[in-house]
Amino acid sequence: MTRVFISAVLASLACMLAASCSKSDGSAFPPVPVVEKADIDGLWLMYDGDEPETVVAVYPRGGKRYAKMVAIYHDSKMDDTIEKPIERAKGLDGKPPLCGLDFVWDLIPSSDGKFVGKVVNPDDGGVYRCKLWFDSDSKKLVLRGELFVFGANEYLVPFEQSKLPFKLDIAKLSPNPPCL
Repeated sequence: MTRVFISAVLASLACMLAASCSKSDGSAFPPVPVVEKADIDGLWLMYDGDEPETVVAVYPRGGKRYAKMVAIYHDSKMDDTIEKPIERAKGLDGKPPLCGLDFVWDLIPSSDGKFVGKVVNPDDGGVYRCKLWFDSDSKKLVLRGELFVFGANEYLVPFEQSKLPFKLDIAKLSPNPPCL
């Protein structure tokens, strides 16, 4: 009797799951693409106006993607690095160093070719939904933070690893999302 009940419950759950994977018209949602290597992976430079601001490493781990701050410029000089962190995240518990922090995490591919995850503002601890994608027309990485229907874009340009004052092995980076 118990097996019959469990089987009925499992069958009901399977039907509900199948229904939740269908659109209201009965057609199925397109499958989420599995991405091994993406155009977004690598080193990117974020600007503040015309001045270089932050070098970001985008890398995959465990089926997700992360964006870690690895170097920060002050007065056009790269002086804050993952090797020698200086500046701290004022808005996060424990005030961790900015360099080494995954300020974007849990990025997964969506059906439109963009990656969707979370981004934190390290100054105030605010967490927002974000999208990350490579814009092939501008050859820039676009990071869009969103709150409800509102959002803002940041544009990052490719950065050459040889310009870092230290050796960075992106394959050895480990996720370090903020403790909220």
